[in-house]
Amino acid sequence: MSVHWSHEQHRAIHARGRNIVVSAGAGSGKTAVLAERIARLAEEEPKLRMDALLVMTFTEAAAEEMRARIARRLRECAAEALQGGDAAKARRFQRLAHRVHDAQISTIHSFCLALLRDHAVEAELAPGFRVLSGEEDAVLLRGAAEQVFDEWGQDAERFRQLSDALTALRLHRQPQALRAVIDLCNVALSQVDPEAWLDQIVSHYDADELWSNPFGEAFAREARMQIAVAHAYMQRGLAELEHLGAPENVMAGAHTICANLQEAMKRLSAPSAGFDPGEIGSLIQWTAARLSSDYDSFKVWRSKAADALKVLRKVLGRGRDDLEKDVRALRPHIEVLAALARDTLRCAKSRRQEQNSLSFSDLEHMTYALLKAKHVRAAVHARYRYVFVDEYQDTSPIQDAIVDAVARPGGLFLVGDVKQSIYGFRMAEPGLFLDRYRRYAAGAGGEAIDLSANYRSRRGIIHFVNYLFRQLFHAEIAGYDYEDGHEMRPEAPYPEEDKAPPPVRVKLFFSAKGSADRGAGDDDAVGDLEDTLEQGDDASDGEDEQVARQKLEIEAMWVADEIARAMERNELVYDRATQAHRPLRYQDIAILLRAGGESLNTVVQVLASRGIPAVARASSGFFRAMEVRWAVCLLAAIDNPLDSLALAAALKSPFVGLADEDLAAARIVRPRGPLWHALRQASEMAEQGGEAEVSGDLQASLKRLAAARERFEHWRSRAHALPPGELMREIARDTEIELYLRAMPRGALRAANLEQFIRLAEAHAPHAGDLYSFLAMVRGMEEADVDLGHAQGGSTDSVSVMTIHGSKGLEFPHVYVLNLGRQFPRNRSSIALNRRLGIGAAVGCVETGTFWRTIPSIAVDAANREAARAEEARVLYVALTRAKERLVLVGHVGRVEELERACDAHDEAGRLTPHAFFSGKSYAAWIVPALMRHPDGAGLRSLVPDLHVAAWDVPGVRFELEVEIDGAKQDLAPGAEAAGEVEQAATRSAPAVRAERFASPEEAARELRSRWKGAAWMYRVVRVEPAAARARVALPSKLTATDIRRWFAERELRRHRQASAILDDPAFLRVGGASPRERGVAFHTFMQRAPLIRYADADEVSRAAQALVEQGLLEERLRLALDPADVLAFFASPLGARVLLADEVYREQPFFYRVDVQAGDTCAPVVVQGVIDCLLRDSGGYVVIDYKTDQVEDAGDLDRFVQAYEPQVATYAAAVKEAVGEEPEVYLYFVQARAARAVRAQALDLRMQEVAQREAHGR
Repeated sequence: MSVHWSHEQHRAIHARGRNIVVSAGAGSGKTAVLAERIARLAEEEPKLRMDALLVMTFTEAAAEEMRARIARRLRECAAEALQGGDAAKARRFQRLAHRVHDAQISTIHSFCLALLRDHAVEAELAPGFRVLSGEEDAVLLRGAAEQVFDEWGQDAERFRQLSDALTALRLHRQPQALRAVIDLCNVALSQVDPEAWLDQIVSHYDADELWSNPFGEAFAREARMQIAVAHAYMQRGLAELEHLGAPENVMAGAHTICANLQEAMKRLSAPSAGFDPGEIGSLIQWTAARLSSDYDSFKVWRSKAADALKVLRKVLGRGRDDLEKDVRALRPHIEVLAALARDTLRCAKSRRQEQNSLSFSDLEHMTYALLKAKHVRAAVHARYRYVFVDEYQDTSPIQDAIVDAVARPGGLFLVGDVKQSIYGFRMAEPGLFLDRYRRYAAGAGGEAIDLSANYRSRRGIIHFVNYLFRQLFHAEIAGYDYEDGHEMRPEAPYPEEDKAPPPVRVKLFFSAKGSADRGAGDDDAVGDLEDTLEQGDDASDGEDEQVARQKLEIEAMWVADEIARAMERNELVYDRATQAHRPLRYQDIAILLRAGGESLNTVVQVLASRGIPAVARASSGFFRAMEVRWAVCLLAAIDNPLDSLALAAALKSPFVGLADEDLAAARIVRPRGPLWHALRQASEMAEQGGEAEVSGDLQASLKRLAAARERFEHWRSRAHALPPGELMREIARDTEIELYLRAMPRGALRAANLEQFIRLAEAHAPHAGDLYSFLAMVRGMEEADVDLGHAQGGSTDSVSVMTIHGSKGLEFPHVYVLNLGRQFPRNRSSIALNRRLGIGAAVGCVETGTFWRTIPSIAVDAANREAARAEEARVLYVALTRAKERLVLVGHVGRVEELERACDAHDEAGRLTPHAFFSGKSYAAWIVPALMRHPDGAGLRSLVPDLHVAAWDVPGVRFELEVEIDGAKQDLAPGAEAAGEVEQAATRSAPAVRAERFASPEEAARELRSRWKGAAWMYRVVRVEPAAARARVALPSKLTATDIRRWFAERELRRHRQASAILDDPAFLRVGGASPRERGVAFHTFMQRAPLIRYADADEVSRAAQALVEQGLLEERLRLALDPADVLAFFASPLGARVLLADEVYREQPFFYRVDVQAGDTCAPVVVQGVIDCLLRDSGGYVVIDYKTDQVEDAGDLDRFVQAYEPQVATYAAAVKEAVGEEPEVYLYFVQARAARAVRAQALDLRMQEVAQREAHGR
């Protein structure tokens, strides 16, 4: 296989003698490059052995894929060498392919484990040790923390310190305190030296160094950002004063305020040198008396500026001495918390030693300690000639240190993409990638290479993603500029790209003005720098969960309808393997959400209600699944039948199946005491015949209770003989619970969840033993918030519904990203904790219960907010880069008036301001301002009053926009709106305003400022691409043949067709149980895939259909819906005979066809897409056949249907004529009427002009 490598890829493959870091963008072929580099190294170094390679991946699945890719590439190289006549080289490559398992291709933890086993003596490892799972380690760490708290409570002095610290830090409840210590331990374990890190975060509370240490630096950055917002507001107010001709003294006062704010920002720009909080506080103070209040428009901006500084002035107004006093008061309590973490780490280590087990963090730290020994490091360097690290952006500090220790100079090859670092909760540190990349790019220690070509997505998707993230990823926000080597370059080989419609679509739901609905724009001027300490635990930042669910259901219903229409239209996707288009399948579609759990279930349920198969690929919610709760309660009741709550749940579960009346009967027999005793007494009463004295219903209940008790006694006896896993599997088998679960909604998923729970119990058996210990582990996993994720279930051809995190590394032809307006989750930690800064504690008065912000608390909250928002932006980038051909963004945005905020979100260079970015509470808060700046966002801009438009070009970026306000779709007509937008701008403002084209946003800003200086409205400008040259034809840029038919159909007939397509008769009224739609689909599918022969009778047709079912080409339900008589009638007709005798027959022939529609003096290109049911060529030429399954009552009905379908088949005729150069015959074949009608189609472009004129007059 000859591969054409780009210049960038060639550099990454062939660079030698230096360490290399590769910044590989989404879809850039990084795995192929890595495999090719290994193959070329093997070619250049004949003595290179596979066991001299170390390849580290992020997951075991990635390791397996990497191993397979390398082996496949080596086999391809062997074939190429053999074809070139070099048999020796071919044998060598073949031998290396066979020995690929000799290479260490694994996760970093698997490598650590192998190294420790090789050096067990130096590592002081006892024989037979095992590695704890992440779930087991979380339970063990929590148990260690509980033990440490108990030990501190038994010593009077330490108990006093503990009590004071937990009270001062507002960790009153034990779960909060435990969570805080565990969080501290987990962050410490991700560092190279956990003990040193704990010492360091305590040292940050040195009050004398406060203003120049990391707390001071982070506080200065946050303060500078807030002052910049206030300064921008004052600049606008100053422009108002100039415009209104304010007197000189008023102007001087405003200028002084602006100058003071600038000076404050300047002093905060070099925080490492320290700053005086008192001086900063003085510079940002002003009084209303200093400025005249005669100018109401100016007061608006002055009030906004004052609000932006409200909290900052309040904090700095306390003075330097009091702020430092707060820090001194907190230090002893921080020392106690750090000491608790140290003791917990030591206790956990001791517990693991007692169990002869290791945690993943043990593997990392013991490996790093081992590599410090020179002889061990030398041995590793001698063994591994080359070290490769995939997904390097997801490494932690300790893992990065291991990589450096393992690799010999010039032998390190790192691949990653900082834009896809989305695992901060696993202690991934994207800054490590950035630091190394910058060092290598500067020539210090290595070479940096960018892989910017994208071989996955259509050009339009790439342009849109680049357009959006140029505005989000810049130095002030992300630490790097997206335009500096991070932009993607489209290289995917899609045909007819220029003729294709915009592959990006945006659907936004708004609430009308004055609505109480909250959305993405509800950020106030001070962002998150608020005078409050209450973070709360709401996953969606206070948004009502019921409201959030309703919004998601609305979005999912819209998406379901879109998918249904796409499938109905036989929409096409491009198959690169065959280099041809094929019909869209459900499995080509993915729906992505930021949140998992019930959100995924909600979407699946909505899709199912629309008849769309879907499977939720969840990453959370396992222990909350009903079937898992049943199993846990059952085992808990078997272990301890006196647990009445667990017993009641088990008895009512499908494992036993008692009803409420049965449990009531048990309580009638024995009203008080444990339920188990009542069950036993009821059972004894039934056995002794006492039920004869009670009613018939109670007799039946007593018998069922006796049977339930007997079953429980049997299970309890088996629990003594079997480990938990075998017991659970035996119970599942005896009760046939799987059949019950599969009969429930989402039954396959429920059955898979139960199987996963049984496997968890089986995995526990070899080392932990009895049922009690297993249940203790399960409780510990729940308390430690460990989740195994839902199992996967569903049919193969199903829409994938998953979290964005779950989609990483995957790609789909069509991607829908939902819930864009859902607010980002808040920090759920019990205490503000940052990996770089440490603990951010507030201070207060215990007696009064009042607390206030401190410099550390503000610094840590700000740093965490910035890190969280930056990661959310990377998560959004991952979501948008999964799409290959179609990207659809869907979300609830909030109130219409909040669009005005989006006008102020960008700086003069067209980038989102840091304040707008960090105060944004949802993806929509970032996306909507970007859409408003784009020419295709004219529909959004039309909703904002008094908005002025300046312009520059945005080449190659297009999207379709649809807006819905309170359930009503807005007729925005983006093309027509944008065309008139520039001219309309002049009528919305002063006569001097004109909209013009500029070369760049910077030029537009400079020109507007100089030309319109002093104008009050100069800040209400959105700069977009000029639209004067855009076509004014109100037509979509893409249509299907079915769309064209519907546009021309008479209204009455169209209503009839829609109803017949959607409202099938109930099953009990159908002949044979099949609806007309199902019969039509069955006929189409059979005619597409069955042999083209003259069938002798109905039995032969049925046998052919059964063969298609066995081959997986026809669903069983469609086989049952197929009427063999329809098939026989067609092939007996003259048209069917032409099919059988034709020279060539093409079935389900897809096509794309461009039509230039002239309307007035403009011309609009429209891409028409469709699938021809049957195209044949015989002696008479080409023939188009379109099968129709409408219910035809009489000949007049048939004529009306022919007229309605004529525009649709006109597209087929036009496409065929364009392809073969001659006019085809066109026939409609009505299956149920068993009649064929010839159609003479009018020229498509003329019909489309009629559509354009009709749409224009309709507006």
